[in-house]
Amino acid sequence: MTEKRTLYVGGLSEEVTKELLFSAFVPFGEVTDVQIARDPGNSEPYLLPLSSSLITVWQLRVVTSDRKDQHKGFGFVEFEEASDAAAAIDNMNHAEILGRTIFVNVANEKSAMRTRASLCLSSLSLCGVWTSD
Repeated sequence: MTEKRTLYVGGLSEEVTKELLFSAFVPFGEVTDVQIARDPGNSEPYLLPLSSSLITVWQLRVVTSDRKDQHKGFGFVEFEEASDAAAAIDNMNHAEILGRTIFVNVANEKSAMRTRASLCLSSLSLCGVWTSD
């Protein structure tokens, strides 16, 4: 069984930054990574048909929402040692950061991996290849 070193931190206000989250958790041990889940907006590309009487031309569109790059109110903190992560849970679960009660628990590995993957993908841009109106 692998030791649980990555924590889920929920209930974050939009003003919380990675630096603030790091500062809140570093007293419990060596923090190796901090991620805050961001909303990349509705940046899913889709094909839009542009039809004429003879042919159909497909145009790629990328649509973004007004919430682009705001965070989703949760993040992940990874510790070097599992015992430090356990101490952080004991001390920080139901603590308050910037006026909001946070919830701290061991992260679900799939959720943490999915969030990290979406953070990587959200920084990619299709605009270099296709233009959007």
